[in-house]
Amino acid sequence: MGHRALVAYERPDGWACHRSQWGAHQLRLQTEVTAETPFGRPPDDPPVEQTPRRRVESFDEVVAAVDFLAHEAIYVVDSAFAVTSYVAVWLGVETGASNERDPSDGVCVAVADDAEAETLRRRIRVLKTVLGRAVDDGRLDEAVASRRLERRVRALAGDRRVLP
Repeated sequence: MGHRALVAYERPDGWACHRSQWGAHQLRLQTEVTAETPFGRPPDDPPVEQTPRRRVESFDEVVAAVDFLAHEAIYVVDSAFAVTSYVAVWLGVETGASNERDPSDGVCVAVADDAEAETLRRRIRVLKTVLGRAVDDGRLDEAVASRRLERRVRALAGDRRVLP
C-alpha cells in the first residue's frame, strides 16, 4: 500500500519525475527535501527513489504524468530546492456500480501544509459521498457528478494554485 507521491525535480534540461512510496504521508517531503537531503531524510535510506521514473521536457508533461488513482501528493522541487506541495484529487465519483476509472482524470491543488491538505481531503471525501449517492439514486449521471465535483474542488481551492 503506502502513501505514494510523485516528486518532480526541475533540471536545466527539463524535469526528473521520481517516486516515493511513503512520501505523501503527512506531506513529510515538504520539509525533508532540501539541497542537503535532495531525496529526503534519512539520507542513507531516503524516501524518494534516487533514479527517476521518467524525464520530461516541460512542466505540462510532469502534470500529465500524475496517476490520480495512485498518487496522493505531488511535490514540485525547483532548482533552488523550494518545494511546493499538491494534493492529487481524482475527479471520479464512487458509486455502488463498478465504474471505469481514468487515472488521468484529476487535478492537483496546492497546499501550504498537512493540516490544510487534510481539511481539503476531508471536504472532498464528503463531496464524493454525496455525489456518489446522487448517482446511485438516479438523480445525477456520473459525468455530471464528475463535472460538479471538479467545479467544487476548484472553488474549495480558493486562491491556491490548481493544476491543470
